[in-house]
Amino acid sequence: MTNDPVAAPWALRTARGIKRARWAIIIVWLAAIVGGMMGGEKVLYDPDVLVYFDRAKPERQAFDAVEARFGQSREVVTLVLPQSGDVLAPAVLRAIADYEARVRARPEVSAVRSPLTQINLEPGAVRAMDDAALAEEASRLRALRAQDDGRLRTLLAEDASVAAVAAIVPDLLSNDEARAVARDHAQLKELARQAHPDVDFMQTGRIVIDDAFLRESQDDVTGYAGAQLGLLAALIFAALGSFSLSLGVMLLVFIALTGTVGTLGWLGIQVNGISSAAPVVLMGLMVASAIHVAMAWQEGLRRTGDKVSALAIALDRNAKPVVLSVATTLISFLLLNLAEAPPFRDLGNIVAAGLLGVLVLTFTLLPALLTVLPRSYGRHRSHFEAWLGETASFCARHRGTAMLVGFVVALASAAGVMSIRVDDTFSHYFDERYEIRQATDIFERKLSGTTIIDIAADTGMPGGALLPEAITRVEALSQWLEERPEVARIDSVVTLRDAVLAAGETPTADAIMDAGIAATREGVPRVVDEEGRHLRISIVMRGVSSRDTLDFRDAAQDVAADQFGAQNVMVTGLPILSAELSVGSARAMVVGMLLALLLISVLLIATLRDAWLGVISLVPNLLPVAMAFGLWGAFVGEVSFAATVVGALTYGIVVDDTVHLLAKYQRFRAELGNVLAAVRRAFASVGVAVVVTSLALAASFLPFALSGFLINRHFGALTALTLIGAMVADLLLLPALLA
Repeated sequence: MTNDPVAAPWALRTARGIKRARWAIIIVWLAAIVGGMMGGEKVLYDPDVLVYFDRAKPERQAFDAVEARFGQSREVVTLVLPQSGDVLAPAVLRAIADYEARVRARPEVSAVRSPLTQINLEPGAVRAMDDAALAEEASRLRALRAQDDGRLRTLLAEDASVAAVAAIVPDLLSNDEARAVARDHAQLKELARQAHPDVDFMQTGRIVIDDAFLRESQDDVTGYAGAQLGLLAALIFAALGSFSLSLGVMLLVFIALTGTVGTLGWLGIQVNGISSAAPVVLMGLMVASAIHVAMAWQEGLRRTGDKVSALAIALDRNAKPVVLSVATTLISFLLLNLAEAPPFRDLGNIVAAGLLGVLVLTFTLLPALLTVLPRSYGRHRSHFEAWLGETASFCARHRGTAMLVGFVVALASAAGVMSIRVDDTFSHYFDERYEIRQATDIFERKLSGTTIIDIAADTGMPGGALLPEAITRVEALSQWLEERPEVARIDSVVTLRDAVLAAGETPTADAIMDAGIAATREGVPRVVDEEGRHLRISIVMRGVSSRDTLDFRDAAQDVAADQFGAQNVMVTGLPILSAELSVGSARAMVVGMLLALLLISVLLIATLRDAWLGVISLVPNLLPVAMAFGLWGAFVGEVSFAATVVGALTYGIVVDDTVHLLAKYQRFRAELGNVLAAVRRAFASVGVAVVVTSLALAASFLPFALSGFLINRHFGALTALTLIGAMVADLLLLPALLA
């Protein structure tokens, strides 16, 4: 066929040009796959949990300043849990000594703390003792623990059911070193389990948490990649009914995946737990764009029987809605730059850049493949298309009932949203299926906390932190802290003074400084800086939530300010960074959602040239967000800061299907002159694609919904839930609104 009256001339010219250049286009994109796979081997991962906290924020700068001034030591804490329930039994003490000896032999370990070190028992001496001698040492430990000794309290449970061996590792030079240390200590743990089958060993601590964070982030992407590709392939085949055409679309998906990963690798861009989602998200967005063109091509073949004419029809029918849907999605991801956490900004920018590639693939490689692939007509979906058209027509005829149901759902959702609490407990970012969470819970319940808050004060002069006046002020502040139930342990210059007194020495400035140096070697945080001007009170906290942390911070700030002056005091720590992130993210969500609503609505109205359709589009796109958060509020209640980006993010995605439905509705209303007939034809024409793309996009976030890392799980689950809700709203509520 040389002429096609149902396609615009530009579309026909474009289709013919693509046919002439089809092999060149295909070869270029196949070469891109090779380049992407080579670049993928260069991808770098950032395992540091601090990546979630913006370096430009005052609270992060305060945290970095304290660590820079006082230094930091990371540790691997290994819990010893005997089946007998008594860690002071002779056989268990030998197991502790054996493990401590292995840890001491590690080159990166500067000090080891265990119950044995608190009574100056060397591992070799323990091995040489008989059961009677070890029983005497156990009695010493019980007596010391009964005195509520501060150091031993963090290493030996009151009921002697758990002990801890803390390996102190000075500042690590790189993330790779941290990962290597985590792996090596995990091997030590496994060797200990094999050597002592009646004793379990579990690990926690900053190094272990960082490593678990990295591994979980990678597993969320790679662990489900095969299943996700299989699900996408099944959805595509169900929609297209053609093995060859489905392979063609999957080729585009594969290029979107390898191209994104390869580009990150070639550019040397580090990815993290959230930004590593970009490739799989783009896979779903690639399906969302390609499926509309492919199905329109099949429809064109049914009308003309000619590949080029069918391609012209597909381009004519889908150029504007595909470009518009990509533009709205682009806006939503770019608005992630308003997020408080840098990883979400990274995700937004990577996906936004990748969307341009999706657009190019949709209008170059896909059309080229359609000119060489065997004809397929998609007749197998005719019954489903007819059913979707009739369902839309039914909802349009009974629009009052449909809109009433939508109104009730909106009210119920609003009630659920009111129950949501944006709150984070930093130590609970991993769920109970992971050993790191189990170990952390046991450590917090039986021994101490895993998160630390620091109060840092400037005395105004070198040596001022060691003066009796400063120590007295710290003592007053420490007394207030000891009365707080969430405080597990305090280290300060008072601790050093008391240690000097306990050793029978006079607590001079030099003696206190020497005690601090010795304590630092043993893994106790430095509490006085090198010049003796700044002091720190290091507070170990037990599992506090965001709200509790901020309340504690505010109260501690006031008490510390009374002692040292408000301008001389900083209160900081990971729990505070996490809490501030939760609060700031909630504010950013409101701004991002409003901007997304404004920008996308203006774009839709300008493109569709129909203000009423633009207004109508708001309802089925806002309601799913409310539904998702309403259900979450009703059945879960608490969300992490990750959920705060979902509103602005999903609005730009869910509007894609609405765009295609509205574009088809406009066309058929102009052709048929009847609203109900236009609704039926529009939903019959594009309804299947709406279902497939919604499920494909939901599948893109499914790996994160299954994650054991709370941030990823909340982000993935809420996004997937919103996308499914949007599909239902488009198919059932939009017809009523159009009518």
